[in-house]
Amino acid sequence: MGHMVRTVFGVGLLILGVIGTLLPVMPGFVFFAAGIAVLGTDHAIVRRFHPYVVRVRAWLERRGFLKRHKS
Repeated sequence: MGHMVRTVFGVGLLILGVIGTLLPVMPGFVFFAAGIAVLGTDHAIVRRFHPYVVRVRAWLERRGFLKRHKS
């Protein structure tokens, strides 16, 4: 899939995810997660949110909601 097609498709899924969080009819998280998966971590849109995801994950691990995997 070309970079431009993947970007348009991923951003479209992110927009559907945002709309889904506002409307109770659509599951917003599914579209939002799919948009992030399509864009991948090499895209600037996803990289911008990466520090926030790391902080939230660390906070959830400290609270015991997530368990660390031992490697």
